[in-house]
Amino acid sequence: MRARAAAATLVAIVLASPDAFADRDKAAAAYKQGAAAFAKNQFAEAAAAFDTAYAEDPRGASAYNAALAWQGAKDEPHAADDFARAIASTDLRADLVDNAKNQLAQLEARLGRLSITGPATAHFTVAHASGTPQMRVHVAPAHYVVHATYDGGANGDFPVDVAGGAEITVDVTPHVALPRPMATPLPEPTQRRGIFGPSTLPISLALIGAGAVAAGFSIGLGVAAVDSLAEFKASGYTQVPPHDRAVQQRDFSNAMLVTALVLGGVGVTALVTIHKVRVQAAVGPSAFVLRGTF
Repeated sequence: MRARAAAATLVAIVLASPDAFADRDKAAAAYKQGAAAFAKNQFAEAAAAFDTAYAEDPRGASAYNAALAWQGAKDEPHAADDFARAIASTDLRADLVDNAKNQLAQLEARLGRLSITGPATAHFTVAHASGTPQMRVHVAPAHYVVHATYDGGANGDFPVDVAGGAEITVDVTPHVALPRPMATPLPEPTQRRGIFGPSTLPISLALIGAGAVAAGFSIGLGVAAVDSLAEFKASGYTQVPPHDRAVQQRDFSNAMLVTALVLGGVGVTALVTIHKVRVQAAVGPSAFVLRGTF
């Protein structure tokens, strides 16, 4: 009841002043709306109207009445903010300033305070309050996140835990990320697809097959050369044709053997190296990495 009486007295005094809201129609209308709502015990509506009047014309009376209305609405953080505005004004009666200081001291013993600092271009929101640094906000003891937005669309969140009777400074200056050391980009994987490559697999198999055929001819000629040599020995080493035939077959057998080794070796080498070989290398700030798949 004391708060209601004080507010009613203050309303009468301010409205009776001939130049209280000279050419400040919006503020005057909001003030009258707040007084009417307060008289009906509609404290939240009254407080919002008084705050609107203060925003249109920052008079101590508007802030003081808003604080009383917020107390009636059981919203202590809002009330503390408005008492602080009323105290900071220069046009509020001394006795009302003293009462505002007493009320604020009692509230701040239970509430916490956030002192928001940072660039003037930032805009923050937390609990019931919003604005730009530098600004002090009263809040109930709890965990909060101060959300800040900056020019260009960037934003940031600043979590904070607030205890009763304590004041915490929250700097909403955007943090500048430290540059990270950049590793040298991985080069394109190098690939080796064998001597001929996967598309020449039939050639590899053909070479191996030709080598096998040549090896067969070499063996057959070798056996024939042994038979001709045996025939030459059976003649008492007197018949020339078996001897010549044995020499010729031996030479052909050796030639076919060499051919078989060459063809088979090339074919087998190509076949075992046809699969993909991938090699990757990377250089970082403190490491060298080499990877390979076969």
